[in-house]
Formats: sequence, structure tokens, C-alpha cells
Amino acid sequence: PLDGGKDGFSNDHGPFRTSGWDKVHIDACSFYSTNGWSGGPAGRTAAQACIRVNTEGEIGAEWFVSRVACEGGFVMIDADAASSSRPDNPWNFVIDKALLVGTAQTTNQIVLGSSGTTLRNIIGIMPNVAYESGISEFVTYLTDNPQNNVLNEPVRLHNCTFLNLDDADDMAMVAGGQIWNDYTEVNNVFHAPDQPGAVTGQGPIDTAAPSGFSAVYPGRRISTQKVRVTPGGTVGTGGTVTSIPYPAGTGPSDFTAADAHAVLAGSDYHFAAKGEIAVAFGASSISVTNLSGSAWSAGTQLTFNFKRIAHTTEPASASPGFVPLPRPGAGSSARTASGGLLAYHDATGQPAAASPFEGALPPV
Repeated sequence: PLDGGKDGFSNDHGPFRTSGWDKVHIDACSFYSTNGWSGGPAGRTAAQACIRVNTEGEIGAEWFVSRVACEGGFVMIDADAASSSRPDNPWNFVIDKALLVGTAQTTNQIVLGSSGTTLRNIIGIMPNVAYESGISEFVTYLTDNPQNNVLNEPVRLHNCTFLNLDDADDMAMVAGGQIWNDYTEVNNVFHAPDQPGAVTGQGPIDTAAPSGFSAVYPGRRISTQKVRVTPGGTVGTGGTVTSIPYPAGTGPSDFTAADAHAVLAGSDYHFAAKGEIAVAFGASSISVTNLSGSAWSAGTQLTFNFKRIAHTTEPASASPGFVPLPRPGAGSSARTASGGLLAYHDATGQPAAASPFEGALPPV
């Protein structure tokens, strides 16, 4: 919602979030996130992560994330403690075979705050759209509160392909790798041909082939602001709250009485679709009649969520549907691996080629 906060009318967090499970396998899943509650740019909310894990910084947890597709999120996969007061401990965390497609709300694709991690066969793509907060890097390593030898356990990043198609913002592949004492970064592809500081050293990278995944983010849709009113007296069944102001920037033509309006009265929800409230949109204000069968006590804050007929959309932030499979083209240095760590399979699940290559996908 535009006004932010955990207001009870929308999802607070992204599709997958956990504080500290010991053993988890996420496989063959698709995640999409545009909702949020925390502060973002220009008074907007920051989109929550598609996958948010280990917020308590549990030591020794075992996670395997494979064959997933993610679209959206300020950070798309966020695997670090929720605050600096919580420990950053070593664990066993592997992402193998993932397609990450940013939206205009995305700044980083992966944030990791613990060692004992391996990232491989990841295809990360940032489309050419109007980003709300700019963009920084595909993979960010950080630690606020290192505990239990966390700086010395292994961290591996190999056989990943990162493609920035944006032409307005510079994006790096990695930041923070130097904090780890046992860090390996090898056989990755990073291609950013159109950003101001173009990165094309491993080109050409072929982007003609479709991935089979279509981005669906329609562009920024601004939710209607919630309206909060505290009546001076009790509003019983059949009673009406009058003179409710219109949400900022709206008027009678933006709403219809027969729509999915709702009110939060204290801790109780009442919905027009269930016949629990009746809404009338007047020339200068709104009236809501209580049909719920429960009285709204005097002094109870009423939070009204009025659904607009149409949302405002910012087309410049919409994602193009086409998502490519970026592969080393003819003459690319990425057609031959640099040596060192290699993945057993490529990002599509095919056994590693007889001639090792850099990145998550074999050459064209």
C-alpha cells in the first residue's frame, strides 16, 4: 500500500519467509513478490523478498534451494539475519539452478550474511526499466555480527550468469566477497552491454533464445491510501459513519459501491462483499453503514480500505515479458572455463558438457 505499514489489508511479507528452520529443501517452485510494508523510495513501500530465510541467524542450518524461478523483491533472495543484534553464523546453504528476474522494485538479487554457502547455476537478469531505487549488484555479501568462526568457513560462487540490460544504471556482479577468508569466485559470466560503464569482456552473449519464463510485473500500481476515522460514539448495527474523507487524490468517479471495500474495526474485519458493510460515495465524502451485527465501540479506530475501479500504473516500470537465456556466443571467452570449480550440471539440468564453460548455460 502507498501509505506503508502493516495495516492488515495486504500481505506483509513475500511468498516464502522463515526465521530459522534446521533442514529445508525448496525445489521446482516459482515465486513472485511486489508487496511490502517497510519504507521505500518516494514514500513507497519496499517490495519484500521472494525468499527470506534464517532471519534469526541460526547456526548450522541446512538449506538446498534448487530449480526455482523468482520475479520481484527489493532483494530477491535474502539470507541474512534480520538485524545487527542477531548473530551471523555459519550454515550450509546451497542455491543450484535458479532463474532470478528483477523488476523496477529490485536493487539487489541475492544478499547473504553467512558463510558455508554455495551459489551455482544461477541466471540473474535485470531488465531495462525505470528502477525506483537504482541498482547495485547481483550478489551482496555482508555481516553485521559475525559469530562462531563465520568469517572462515567457505563461500563459493561459480558457474552463474548475470545479465544487466538496463541502460541507465551501473550494476556490479558482486560486492563484499573480501569479507570472507575462504572465498572462491570462478567461472561466472557477467555481461552488462548497455549500462553507462559497459561490461562486455566476455561477449558476445547471445540473448535471442527465449527462456520459457515470461515476466509478469505490470508496472507500479499505486494502492489507494487507507482512511482512518475514530467515531466519537458507538456505531451499532444499522448505524452509519458519515463524512469520511476521500483518499488523497481520489473522488466519486474512482469508486463504485458494489466493490470489494472493507473496514478494520479494532481487530475485526468487515467486508462489503459479505454484506457486512454498505458504502455510499457522495459528492464530497463517503458514508459507511455497519451491517455486521457487531457494534463498533466509541473510540475504536476504523481503517477503511476502499477499492478503486482502476489503479494508477507507471508503464515505464513495467517488465518486458520476454526473458532470454543468455549464452556465450561465437568468439566469447566464456566458451572455455577458467579452471577451478565446475558445476556437475548446467542451469537447465543437463550434465556438464565435455568441454567446460563459464556461466550457467552452455555456449550457442
